[in-house]
Amino acid sequence: MVKKLFKHEFLAMGRLILPLIIGILGIGTLTRLIYFFESDTVVFNIVGISAFLLLFIGIIASLVLCTVFGIVRFYKNLFCSEGYLSFTLPVTPTQHLVVKLLTAVTCFILTVTAGFASLCIAFSGEALVEIFKAIGFILNGFVNYIGTTGTILYIVEFLLLLLFSVFYMYLLFYTCITIGQTAKKGRIGKAIATYFIYYGITQVVGTTLVIINALLGNKGIAGFAEAEPELFVHTFFCVEIAVISVLSLVFFLISRHIMNKRLNIE
Repeated sequence: MVKKLFKHEFLAMGRLILPLIIGILGIGTLTRLIYFFESDTVVFNIVGISAFLLLFIGIIASLVLCTVFGIVRFYKNLFCSEGYLSFTLPVTPTQHLVVKLLTAVTCFILTVTAGFASLCIAFSGEALVEIFKAIGFILNGFVNYIGTTGTILYIVEFLLLLLFSVFYMYLLFYTCITIGQTAKKGRIGKAIATYFIYYGITQVVGTTLVIINALLGNKGIAGFAEAEPELFVHTFFCVEIAVISVLSLVFFLISRHIMNKRLNIE
């Protein structure tokens, strides 16, 4: 049944995400076609710059809409009128949560990939070659400075941080929504309030850590970064990944608990 649920979820999200992917790929292709007629005229410069601006705006808008679709899909399918049908299926709330999460994250990654592909299409030709040469030059500099293993670790840690951040983002919104469902009235308002309370707490904690680090001076992070720059970067990535992972797990457990014990469908 879980496989069928995945299929249904991907089809539902696909109907929303596919037009976005086609759209940004189309804009990237159109931008490249425009530059086949490159000239030094003012009109061409205006059209060319406008095409690139449209492409960048389209990519950002697609990522935002993809995120919103994943959140709205979670809310409507589980906590609105559709929830009565969803929770009659032979699927546990935990499985519902996992399916929604993995589908949303996969669609987000596909949208990011499509955005990258559209940029490659738009810059294809000599410009793209120069960009990849620049990237290669930077990577070669890292290899010469910290070695191949260190460079690979940096890349892997950075990509893992990005991936875990996407899970964290969705789970944060899912948790706010599920907490909002515990209210008898004003559930959306409670969900929004939960988010801002969490945001306020993170800002206070972050500011406190910055102040403590400033008071420590060279004995704090600045001194560590200056003394062991390579180890500092690895530590930074690992700590960020660990913190995000723990918070994501906490969000997951909170959402699962509410969906199991305190479900309150509209």
